[in-house]
Amino acid sequence: MGGNYWLFVALWGILVVHGECFVTPKAHFEVLHPHGLRVSIPDVAGIRLFGFHGALNEAIRVNQQGTINGVVNEAKDSRWTFTDPRVIIKGDDVINYWIYVQFNNLGYHMEGTQLVTDASNGSIYSESTSTASPECVCSPSVHNHYHYHYYNFPEGSNPSGNDSQESSKDAAFEEKLSNLEHELNRTRDVASYVDAQVSPLERELRTLQEMVNYLINSKKRSQISRELLLLGHFPSDIPFPMDFLEALLREKLSIDDISAKIRNVRYPSEGEIVFEVSSVADKVLLLQKAKETKLIEAGYILMNNPSDP
Repeated sequence: MGGNYWLFVALWGILVVHGECFVTPKAHFEVLHPHGLRVSIPDVAGIRLFGFHGALNEAIRVNQQGTINGVVNEAKDSRWTFTDPRVIIKGDDVINYWIYVQFNNLGYHMEGTQLVTDASNGSIYSESTSTASPECVCSPSVHNHYHYHYYNFPEGSNPSGNDSQESSKDAAFEEKLSNLEHELNRTRDVASYVDAQVSPLERELRTLQEMVNYLINSKKRSQISRELLLLGHFPSDIPFPMDFLEALLREKLSIDDISAKIRNVRYPSEGEIVFEVSSVADKVLLLQKAKETKLIEAGYILMNNPSDP
């Protein structure tokens, strides 16, 4: 498949400690269809974490989160696999990225670039077939972090790149900090979304529960009264009690169709208005609304008529 690619990048990272060398497994790219990207490395004993950070057709720096990013905490089917099902990749797209691997509690970064030459047929971007391997010079108590980039252009040129040394411990700390910040922001977003979805449901549940309780208690009575009593300071003379009550409840309870819910309005004495509602459900709704709105703040109290059976 080497002839199908304009560019392929193979990555190795060398970590030398106490006479041991670790060669980072080569990256494996797969373009998913109709959209998505999968990047993985083989599982090697000692790897504890795999992180991918990439940007499509944009530059990206080490420790920059990138628009395509994720952290994998465990291997599955003998591979550490990161998948982004949302990204759309086309031919001639360039994926700039850096990879983080934690091995034996030490972490290091690797940078690379992948040119997609054909993303229309679900091509799998396999590991490099190059036989070249990075030099591994082991020396006790020496920590080296090397980057090796291999490019395969049609012209047959293979320029090499050299990156400056990085501190493994600092890189691991920065990676962990970046991951924690990302997870914190994601958790906040999820919490805000859940709260926005749950709050209306909680209010509706309380209303339904009150309705159920009211119906259970009312079942023991010979009849269910639909009368409500409104207490407050009213004008001494109300020529049209229905119009007055509709306007008041529409404003204070924020119920636009209040006229369809009330009837038989009476003004038996000063400071009292008695009226009926069309259904028990409307009665429970008005009582619930009276607790949540500015009716009480305006000096009014809505309650069951004490004459309820």
